[in-house]
Amino acid sequence: MSAQNRTFLDARERLLRLPEVRARTGMGTTTVYRRMAEGTFPRPIPIGGNRVAWIESQIDTWIAARIEAAGAARLVGAEAVAREAKVRDEPQTAVCTTEAAPAASKAVRIRKPRAAKTTAKRAGKRAAARDAETV
Repeated sequence: MSAQNRTFLDARERLLRLPEVRARTGMGTTTVYRRMAEGTFPRPIPIGGNRVAWIESQIDTWIAARIEAAGAARLVGAEAVAREAKVRDEPQTAVCTTEAAPAASKAVRIRKPRAAKTTAKRAGKRAAARDAETV
């Protein structure tokens, strides 16, 4: 037995069929195969009779990389919000959109809180309209 085969057997690897891969990743069949074609998801190995299975450790590594990428995206978004707030010196509300993509392509949108003056103005208009209806 070769050293590579012994290492593989010692690791007690499992083979995962598609339903388990889908359950672990949260992706559908089409997405799994599309990402394989793009080269961003591990390829399965043939197990005989036109059947394939994925190596468990490769799927676990892919999931860990996605989690790490999501954490980096949140960090990048938070840094951008802090930098923007420092420049404007105003209180800010941040909405960071993340969708399992590289950190560089994250969109950060800054929203200002609604001014109290505007809210009071609207309340005054509503009260005036209500008074006009009752008279």
